[in-house]
Amino acid sequence: MMQLPVNTPLHEIVDLVEAELGSHDLFFGHSTSNAWEEAAWMGLYVTGQDMGNEEFDWESVPTPAQVQELQTLLSRRIKSQLPFAYIINEAWFCGLRFYVDERAIVPRSYFGEWIPEQFSPWLEAGKVKRVLDLCTGSGCIAIALAYAFPEATVDATELSEDALAVAQINLENHNLQKKLKLHQGDLFADVEGQYDLICSNPPYISNLRMDHLPAEYLHEPDMAFRGGDLGLDLVDIILQRAADYLSDNGVLIVEVGTSALALEEKYPSLAFTWLSTDDEAMALFMLNKQQLRDVSGTPVGPRRVCQDDS
Repeated sequence: MMQLPVNTPLHEIVDLVEAELGSHDLFFGHSTSNAWEEAAWMGLYVTGQDMGNEEFDWESVPTPAQVQELQTLLSRRIKSQLPFAYIINEAWFCGLRFYVDERAIVPRSYFGEWIPEQFSPWLEAGKVKRVLDLCTGSGCIAIALAYAFPEATVDATELSEDALAVAQINLENHNLQKKLKLHQGDLFADVEGQYDLICSNPPYISNLRMDHLPAEYLHEPDMAFRGGDLGLDLVDIILQRAADYLSDNGVLIVEVGTSALALEEKYPSLAFTWLSTDDEAMALFMLNKQQLRDVSGTPVGPRRVCQDDS
């Protein structure tokens, strides 16, 4: 492994780290999508720059101690194939910092592209008073929703006690205890009433795809990914039950990622609205209450465990 130089501008060091990361069998999909993004994250982290900013000081020269820290982080990332977020116990989502460890999946989701926009024009933010996040995991989506809809209260459910403990840390770090309530339970089991917005990023990886996940994913909770034969075990239940928990003008938004085509084939009578994403993926669908009332398809099987941000 190369030795990183001292007395060198940050942007040059980042380029060297990028090359080193790219020369090993690593996967980038845990808040970054390529070696450069992860190298930049490492460099900004060790130099103490706020990842929530829009501009960074790439000309700054890291101290020898910072270079050594970066060298250590780089070595651990390559040798362990741990997601970098687990190494530093930190991840960013919607411009917000979150604590994370191996009890919960690393925060990332296509929801991050839409929450800051308050799902406009599909929702009127001022009319959103109650929000529900199913399978909250680390709590990142629920917390981002709490910021995006300041007039709303948020409920977030999670079956995994381990993941819920991570969500509690983030809830306290963001001081949202009066606005957001965490519930331990399976999907709708511990909530009541109706919501103007229900969001979920449930497990949606099919059993076949589970056998081919990159090494980095194997450090994350299996229950965060496994969605059954089609990847739709949890999605089926959400579709069958969400209407009972939606207000008259409420909407359901769910991330299904790689199981999108299987979903459309299983529910051909449902007119899914697919929300656009930066990479043009068909990943987030939206349905209203009446559409959910009309759901038809294969009968729902046994409930499965869930955890957010698949």
